[in-house]
Amino acid sequence: MPIPTPTEAQIEKTREVAGEQSYSFIAALIDGLNNSQWANVLTLHVAWAEYPAGDTVELQQSGGDGLRYSSNTAREDIRKRLRLLLGLPELRDSNLTGAESSHVLWNCPVF
Repeated sequence: MPIPTPTEAQIEKTREVAGEQSYSFIAALIDGLNNSQWANVLTLHVAWAEYPAGDTVELQQSGGDGLRYSSNTAREDIRKRLRLLLGLPELRDSNLTGAESSHVLWNCPVF
């Protein structure tokens, strides 16, 4: 099976879209892809660029009326698809990526 030969910019874009921090980690994952899978990665790069912040219209779901402009939903879907294609867990885990994270606790009593 042929393997892809990505440019440094393509590896960097894959790292960005996947939400990972390590260039070398992503480069190693790309080395495990075949040309068909790599073509799918490049398609996801194009899709990512089609949804810059503020371009997607969504209905308000939290009791408000009106529309909300956000590309988060589309970008989250693209990120999940890319991560699965690379063999990563669908959701990023800060324990794996080393990224900072925050947690929200709902309905917690205040003492």
